[in-house]
Amino acid sequence: MIINSSMPLPKIAVQFAEADAGERLLQFSETSYSRKPFLRLEQLYFSDGIIFNAVNTWVELICSPGYRIECEDEEARKYVENWLIKIRFKEIKLPKIAQHRCIYGNAYSEIVYNRYGTDIVDLSEPVDAKSMDFKRDQNLNPLLDEYGNPSVYVQQLSYGKKIEIPAEQIAHFKMYTLGSSQLGIGIIEPIFWTALGKRNIDEKVAQQEFRRASPFVLGKIGDKDHPPSPEEINKVHDALKNINYKTDFTGPYWYDIQFKESAPSESTLKSANYFVEQELAGTGLPKAYVLGTGEEQNRATLDLIVSVTQKKIERQQKEISEVMETKIFKKIVELKKFKQVPKMVWNEFSQESLTTKIDRMVKEIQVGLLVPEQGLKDIIRQLEGLPVVAKTEEELKQEDKNATTKGPGTG
Repeated sequence: MIINSSMPLPKIAVQFAEADAGERLLQFSETSYSRKPFLRLEQLYFSDGIIFNAVNTWVELICSPGYRIECEDEEARKYVENWLIKIRFKEIKLPKIAQHRCIYGNAYSEIVYNRYGTDIVDLSEPVDAKSMDFKRDQNLNPLLDEYGNPSVYVQQLSYGKKIEIPAEQIAHFKMYTLGSSQLGIGIIEPIFWTALGKRNIDEKVAQQEFRRASPFVLGKIGDKDHPPSPEEINKVHDALKNINYKTDFTGPYWYDIQFKESAPSESTLKSANYFVEQELAGTGLPKAYVLGTGEEQNRATLDLIVSVTQKKIERQQKEISEVMETKIFKKIVELKKFKQVPKMVWNEFSQESLTTKIDRMVKEIQVGLLVPEQGLKDIIRQLEGLPVVAKTEEELKQEDKNATTKGPGTG
């Protein structure tokens, strides 16, 4: 549960490299869309195998490469790096943020301060997106600040109470956006109707398969010379109604027992395949990634698919980094009075590309394009998942001295 703190938070002027903006001419507005209930999106996630696997694949692709913290201010870099380890961001918080973004399009985490508002001590796991909303005006439009961002969030608690949370205490991770809406869009909502259509077709195919395995039995009792009595009809009915592969039945020649077979029609199977293909396309991932099967495509096409997927994943990673840097790292720098805001830099998409990158670095060092200085060594150690050796105070002073001696423009 998010707890609203009335304690005012200290403000220290620390900014990114950006120019001061003049007075804005455009006005922010909120577009109203008819959105699908988050509860229905949840239900599709845990009841549709393709959607379930697609969301989980997105999460793995986004999180598994890992990240590193880069900053020229070594003190700030080391502090943020240790802070992320302390709150178990990589192991627990990040995968859940990625999952909520895929399902709801939104992940809401609380930026937790200490009692005095002088330190950020935690970033909560994403809360139930169904409980979150923006504070709205009389026209039901979110209240926005001067930059067009929500100024206050509202959480609906299970026992009916609503609490208001200042936007500066909420890290709102959105996936895709549309127009000026403040709500993100995940990967399930765009295929909502497709998923429902697929479910109906799946049910029809399942019923037809059941009927094929357990054929419809038609019993004709008697003929013109042997009219059946009601008791006789009921007796045969009782004998046939639970028929299975172990059942034996014997009757006189005027009993005509028939089995009516049923199988999915060609059009039904084509419809089922159509909905599967549409659902896969809507997840934004290659078919082989979601189904775990190979596809008969040439190498050039496969390379293109992998490349496009890599760009999609990198985009999602950068959007998560942007929220972490602007909403959290910047505040840490303000509160701790560091010199520079650290950046969250993601590792390569796959082990194959990581190996290629390191090989390229080695060749560039051999021809003199790169110098194997400590900074480059630290980057390679991070790529390999090895601990970075912290610089001593003497080494930092020596680097500052060397930079001052060389001056700008010198080699």
